[in-house]
Amino acid sequence: MLAREYGYRVLPRTAIDTASTARYLGAWRRKLEETHRATRRRTVPAFAFLALAFCCVGFGIGGQAPLTFLPLPVMLLVWCAADDWIRKQGEQPVTQARELLTASPWQVWPCRVERTPHNAQVHLIHLLSPDREVVRTFVGQMPEDAWLSMTDGRGIVLVCGDLRFVVAMATKRGRPVWVGHPMPTPAASGAASAQPPGPVDELIRQAGQDAVSNWLNDLF
Repeated sequence: MLAREYGYRVLPRTAIDTASTARYLGAWRRKLEETHRATRRRTVPAFAFLALAFCCVGFGIGGQAPLTFLPLPVMLLVWCAADDWIRKQGEQPVTQARELLTASPWQVWPCRVERTPHNAQVHLIHLLSPDREVVRTFVGQMPEDAWLSMTDGRGIVLVCGDLRFVVAMATKRGRPVWVGHPMPTPAASGAASAQPPGPVDELIRQAGQDAVSNWLNDLF
């Protein structure tokens, strides 16, 4: 594991065992379920009105009530299938995060974060080596409070998963959690070393095996 090679801390248990992470994941899923229920409450009356209008039109054209109501079961099945698909799509990020968090431990990484130029809600998270070089870059919708917790776009981030693929991320408090997608890592250049060494070196020290133990103990 690259984090261990760099001397960064890797927690001994899976990330889902972190109390703050598990609580946040549960709250995230409940919020999605509440949003979906609210959406369903808005769509049910519209579906009922559409079905009634369809039956009235069908009766007016065909004049046979039994035949008019035959398409209703099909319409109901289509609506149920669409509702289930929308629910699954909405829950996909939290489901993906849970799968990662139950399979791997948290890794502690110093990072540099920046907003993408065309979407302020999407961020680039650059993981840094002890030499202050960018070794991996991920793109994801970092929650606003996580972004604001960074000092000048630099901080500590917890990473869960294989760095070659999609990972789960969190602040050093173990929450909030978001999903990061891998991007091509920029070529090494003097720009990495040009970063102010003091703050970056302190973050690298904090990610080390010994220095990080105190605040990590508070997560369980």
